[in-house]
Amino acid sequence: MSTDETIVAVSTPPGRGGIGIVRVSGQEAFTISKIICKTPPSKVRHATLSAFINNSGSKIDTGIVLYYAGPHSYTGEDLVEIQAHGNPLILDELVRAFCCHQARIARPGEFTERAFRNNKIDLSQAEAVADVINSQTIRAVKSAQRSMSGEFGAIVQQLIQQIQMTRAELEAAIDFSDEVVSNDVLKGQKNKNKCLISALVKLEKRSLLGARLTEGLKVVIAGAPNAGKSSLLNKLADSDRAIVSDIPGTTRDTVEFDTNIEGVPVRICDTAGIHESNDVIEKEGIRRTIQILDTADIIIHLMGAGVSEPYVGEEIGLKAPVGCKTVRVFNKIDQYPEVKLKYASQEQTPVFVSALTGEGIDDLRRAILSASDTAEISENEITARSRHVVALKKALVHLRSISQDSFLKSPELVSENYRNAIQALDVISGRYSTEDMLGDIFSKFCIGK
Repeated sequence: MSTDETIVAVSTPPGRGGIGIVRVSGQEAFTISKIICKTPPSKVRHATLSAFINNSGSKIDTGIVLYYAGPHSYTGEDLVEIQAHGNPLILDELVRAFCCHQARIARPGEFTERAFRNNKIDLSQAEAVADVINSQTIRAVKSAQRSMSGEFGAIVQQLIQQIQMTRAELEAAIDFSDEVVSNDVLKGQKNKNKCLISALVKLEKRSLLGARLTEGLKVVIAGAPNAGKSSLLNKLADSDRAIVSDIPGTTRDTVEFDTNIEGVPVRICDTAGIHESNDVIEKEGIRRTIQILDTADIIIHLMGAGVSEPYVGEEIGLKAPVGCKTVRVFNKIDQYPEVKLKYASQEQTPVFVSALTGEGIDDLRRAILSASDTAEISENEITARSRHVVALKKALVHLRSISQDSFLKSPELVSENYRNAIQALDVISGRYSTEDMLGDIFSKFCIGK
């Protein structure tokens, strides 16, 4: 991707407002702004009041212009920001004026992409920029801000350096020792590998929680027909999202809504009841239920408290994907309160609710939070992406594949495992990244950021 071009875009959201911002970045940003701004900025980082002129010399608007000289700008290039009145017609005309002087409209995320390519930020920080903008809860915002400040990237970089030092020590022992690996080095290598694995496991856990804060949890309500799944979804949503009927099999398709539980974004899905059916439409609904279960982070296995065989359909839990947890829930306890005594002595006590009265709904929310492993609010939370978790898992695979006797028998292979672990972690910062991966990441940004 060429960064020689000057790019321009509206950086404020679509619609009308008191102020709208047009951002311009590139080698010709300041040169073009001197043509369009009747009073161009005379000092770097100083606000200047100016009229803005189009290509025919007509006035577009009056506002504030700011100039940031590269490399001391967000993108690392010369960057100009124009603050005009927030009318889309004015902002679009300003963009056209810059395009008349060889600037082009920026792609989504291109300003932040240039900041990454110019080494102003690493890739995890770039992703955190989007997370700060798109976060749905204040908890996620604060976590994204920590990642954007470089906290997550700094931890990853520290781990990379530790692995590099450990690898260098091993290779020095291979090259310069009379023995393949001395006993002291052998003992030290084993201990260091254990410490590295321990540190990676901790960061993997933090990243998994961070990914859930960023991407949200998918909670699927599943169970037999007439267990009260739609009623439960309506109670959790505090509105009538799903059709409720005494007739079994009313729900034929999935119904979803977004909420948050103590700062964790959650998408809750109602599904068709799982049972044997000859009805073509019902069978399709059941197929979709089974399909959506494969994407769930948590499954609420809902059972009617008055059903003689409440654990019929236990196969729901067995079909849960790897890493997915199942929360057993008894509904209709307003009608069958005795069910609490019957099942309360179990090792994993079910959650007892009434989708009609709302009893136990707060207990269910706490159970969802507990199953997500995000119950404890930490001042050190970071946001992360699923790809970060994958990268950490790959690094762990390489370190865990180092056996105790391989330091002595095949130290060259140990060194290769260290190298592979480093490369896996470098993917997080973007040091080893493909253009396709970068394109996918930045295409999800808003235009102008």
